[in-house]
Amino acid sequence: MKVLVVKLSYSIVVVLLLLPDIGFSQIVWKRSGGAITFTKSPNADWTLSVNQDRLSDSVWLTRAGSQSLFNIRKESDYQSGSPVGTRWAFGTTDSFSTLTYKTFVTLSGNNPQSLIGKDLVLHLIAQNVYLDIKFSAWGNGGAGANFSYSRATGVLPVELTTFSAAVDQRGVTLSWKTATELNNAGFDVERRWVTPSSSAQEEEWKRLGFMEGHGTINAPMEYSYFDKGIGAGTYLYRLKQIDHDGAFTYGQVIEVTVAAPKLFALHQNYPNPFNPSTTIGFTLETNGLTTLTIYDIVGREVSALVNNELLEAGVYHQKQFDARGLSTGIYFARLVSGAKVQMKKMMLVK
Repeated sequence: MKVLVVKLSYSIVVVLLLLPDIGFSQIVWKRSGGAITFTKSPNADWTLSVNQDRLSDSVWLTRAGSQSLFNIRKESDYQSGSPVGTRWAFGTTDSFSTLTYKTFVTLSGNNPQSLIGKDLVLHLIAQNVYLDIKFSAWGNGGAGANFSYSRATGVLPVELTTFSAAVDQRGVTLSWKTATELNNAGFDVERRWVTPSSSAQEEEWKRLGFMEGHGTINAPMEYSYFDKGIGAGTYLYRLKQIDHDGAFTYGQVIEVTVAAPKLFALHQNYPNPFNPSTTIGFTLETNGLTTLTIYDIVGREVSALVNNELLEAGVYHQKQFDARGLSTGIYFARLVSGAKVQMKKMMLVK
């Protein structure tokens, strides 16, 4: 795992974790399904119901003559070209953005036999869908000559080229770019708090919001999301890319650490109400001897979480209060450091 640390100010540090085997400059979400094998018999009927492979609402593949592929609706118009609304390239959808597309006849050099076993990409222009196709047989002959091939149901990926975070006193700004998109409904932005001793609820991924995608587009696009008012701590962020059909894939994870300000503050416990334990966080303005004590409703001390310890300022401190053995009711957390004192009310519900 690679780690890139960027110091943005004296109190803010951003750590970007790069997942193993995935370059930071390029992350690809793929849509891959099983292969479909199709065989067309010699001299087959030219109707859709007999040996015609339907690729989309407007495009079918069949063959006649020495090399042509036809769209069944306009067969007579395309005897030496590509099916209506299609174009071809050598390669696969893994590298579609670098491929050069041509008509089928130009690609094959008028010799379909040369395409046997070769990786090809077929672009259905009207739907902007890309299919991986590999021919396995090709018969010579007149009208209706036979051929067979397999095609992948997976098509063009959503390609994420960057994902980064910037932190200021207002919150965290996430930015990402895509090089291409296919059937992209959008992105869920998710966050997980990973500060040590955080509660189990905060350690789960939380959906922050949704950024609408651009459907299918073969051009770079930019996105950003602002996570405002976030407190001190360490957080993970990730994107959940969602297709219009509901399929989804998670992308890269980045880690962001927001340092605490040098301020004397006792934060409200979380969760509250709680049962049986809760987390209490606080920060200090200056280094000094510090006490964090829990009292019940009548002022009796029930726990000393910090007992006159020398603690550092500018650090987000956290302590767990375990109330097992105590009764339901109101309790108070009291923070003392030097001459400064703060209290917070807490509710234990069993």
